[in-house]
Amino acid sequence: MAVRRTDEPYFPRLADKIVREGMDIYSAAEDLELGLKKDEIDKLQRNPVFKTHLGLSQIRWYREIGTDPKRDKEYLEGFMLDMAEKLAAGNSYKEASEAALKYAKLKGYVGDDTTTNAFANLSPSEKLQVLEALKKEKKQAAESVN
Repeated sequence: MAVRRTDEPYFPRLADKIVREGMDIYSAAEDLELGLKKDEIDKLQRNPVFKTHLGLSQIRWYREIGTDPKRDKEYLEGFMLDMAEKLAAGNSYKEASEAALKYAKLKGYVGDDTTTNAFANLSPSEKLQVLEALKKEKKQAAESVN
């Protein structure tokens, strides 16, 4: 059976409801009181014209939130922290810790610039010399304590 390629007047409203409110198609159709039956909604999900409306609605939504002056750096930082807290509350500890680490990197608390390899530019023989000197110093410190 071929999928109907009709464009219904409610497609844009339904697509916007799904995208903006994060609703599934069944709840959005019921909320808009479209009077669609389950099998009609099932077919609607496969309708290429409706899928186009859904894609366009997502693009409009992303543009809208992307250009909103209220969604600045502080907003994004708060959003990241809120998501990390929600993940932790849902026992998704690994994801929560990853989100917290990303936040810490964003704020500059941790990152590549805070980790320095003091031995990066040394040759293998120079590294051995430093290691021997450290061992000798550690031994002397232990002897002086005794």
